[in-house]
Amino acid sequence: MHALVVVSGVKRPFAPIDLSIVRALKQLGVTVTPLSPGRELNDRLLSVAAHEKPDFVLVHMGWRLTKGNLTRLQQVNIPKMVWFTDDPYYMDWSKTVGKHFDLVFTNESRSVSVYRENRCPRVFHLPLGVDTTVFFPRPSVPRHFQSDILVLGTAFQNRVAFLKQLLPRLPQARVRLVGPGWEKLKHIKKRHVTVHPKWVSPKAANGYYNGASIVLNLERSPWDEYLRLNRGNVRADTPNNRTFEVAACSAFQLSEERADYPSLYPNHAKGVTFRTPGECLKRIRYYLPREKERRQIANDMYECTIETHQYQHRLQQLIDTFNENLSLIG
Repeated sequence: MHALVVVSGVKRPFAPIDLSIVRALKQLGVTVTPLSPGRELNDRLLSVAAHEKPDFVLVHMGWRLTKGNLTRLQQVNIPKMVWFTDDPYYMDWSKTVGKHFDLVFTNESRSVSVYRENRCPRVFHLPLGVDTTVFFPRPSVPRHFQSDILVLGTAFQNRVAFLKQLLPRLPQARVRLVGPGWEKLKHIKKRHVTVHPKWVSPKAANGYYNGASIVLNLERSPWDEYLRLNRGNVRADTPNNRTFEVAACSAFQLSEERADYPSLYPNHAKGVTFRTPGECLKRIRYYLPREKERRQIANDMYECTIETHQYQHRLQQLIDTFNENLSLIG
């Protein structure tokens, strides 16, 4: 099987997912020809389609596709798929682009009906996953990665508001805030709070996850004001990719509750999720002194992740869905 993969063209945070998609396809025995959106896609698509005869085109995100790119894609008689991996935050835009593809995959279960309502007849839920060549357990990490409580990710408004309530009530534990925007909380005069307000590489994220006693996985609000591209107020029920990345490191996490969590980790949804700062604080106080219990839960979630949540599993599901629907395309 041969796939022509159009990568996102967005460095952060999608370039690592681009690499993981290509790597997973190759691990499944698929020959991959990657193309970038924009000029390269316009210049090379027809030649690649004629000479390499790929079985399908897979576009990741599609945010950087130009009108010319969409026109060029329609000029090749090859099944075309798109995987939107940041729903519902771009829904105002992505629901207009999905209709150009034979199959639409979305990371967010709530988005499936939205695409179907916007002339996308074949839409499937495909959560994000993890690349275990990048995220894996490490027996030890340097001291600068270590913490009792870690928050890693962009300081979106809802996350900042959450921690403004939580941090003053936390025990005197070592807290690390890693990611762009966390300088907003520097006014909190706590010796135990360390702020690293920059993007970090996936390799560094691996170190931070492995060095944390508790990773606090705060979801981004679907109504975040940063992009303002979800004016339809589509909810978010599917956990983020950090859920799988932390689990693949066999690190313990407390995650903000989302409705799809029980179907992904059926044995641990109640014990490691929270809805409010008060519930989160209660769980931190319970689990922080109980290393053995944390380790058992982390190991169980690690095994579940390795068995079902790697990118190979997601891309195999995509290929299976493609094969099942091939007769309906065209």
